[in-house]
Order: sequence, then structure tokens, then C-alpha cells
Amino acid sequence: MKTKEVDKSILNLVIDGVLLILLAAMSGIGGLIKFILVPGCVRNQMYSNHVKLSFMGLDRQDWGRIHLLIGIIFIVLMVVHIVLHWRMLGCLFRKWIDNKVWRVIIASFVAIVTVVLLLGFLLVHPKVVPLNGNHGRVSIRVNGDTPYSECSLSTVKPTDLLIQTPVF
Repeated sequence: MKTKEVDKSILNLVIDGVLLILLAAMSGIGGLIKFILVPGCVRNQMYSNHVKLSFMGLDRQDWGRIHLLIGIIFIVLMVVHIVLHWRMLGCLFRKWIDNKVWRVIIASFVAIVTVVLLLGFLLVHPKVVPLNGNHGRVSIRVNGDTPYSECSLSTVKPTDLLIQTPVF
């Protein structure tokens, strides 16, 4: 019995380490996509109309696919992590919330929100709107200053693009 507990502890430790690495990778790749491999219009203003940005031979779209794949692996390992800790979570849940009715309500709420957030994209249909003068571009606040159209910026560094808000 002792060996099974040790094996489970080692598995937990490995999964936790992998989850940490995956989370760091998702964050780093998200930053790479957002601030370094900038969208086309910003790229055109920063460099020229005839360049393609890449890092390690991969462009923005490729890194987006990797980001998605890492996110899926992260979710699967998180589910395994929760399964491995299920008994402990159940004990803590019962300890913190004495009333069984409230436990059922809270657990149901968490389950429904989780499923909606994970699979809700399957129910979304994009709103298709004809482009007007701004061609779907975004307004950018450079270092918190006045918003500019992303294509009206004469010189901007990727790290200056801190807040992006849609232009309506």
C-alpha cells in the first residue's frame, strides 16, 4: 500500500511540474503573439508592407496553433490533477460547507460554468458586419495616452501596445 501512495505522490509532482511549464509556455506564447508578432496593420506601420514576422521559423498563426494545443494539453492534465485529488477536494468541500443542499447547488453551478466556458464556443455564431472606413481595425492606447487607430501610428514598438480596444 505504501508503494501506491508513493507512486501517486510522484505522479502528482510530475503533473504539477508539467502544468507549471505549460502555464508558463501559454503565457510566453501569448505575449509573443500580442506584442512581438503583431497583427498585419501594425506590422506594416512598424516595418513595411512587404515583411513577414516570424520567430524560430513560425509566424503568428503557427504560434497561435501551438498556444491552442498547449491549452488543450493543460486542460486535460488539469482534469487528471483534479481526479487525483478528488477525495481530498470532497473532504474539504464537506468540511467548509456543512449543508448538503448548498454543496449540491455550488457544485452544480461550478460544473455548469465550467462546461459552458470550455464548450460554449461551439454555440457561438459570429456577427458578420460589412466593413466601414476603419476596416475592422482597433484603437490602440500607447502607454495610456490618447487612442490612435493602429494604422495611423507612425512609429510604435511592440511593447508600446498595452491596451487594445475595438473601434465601433
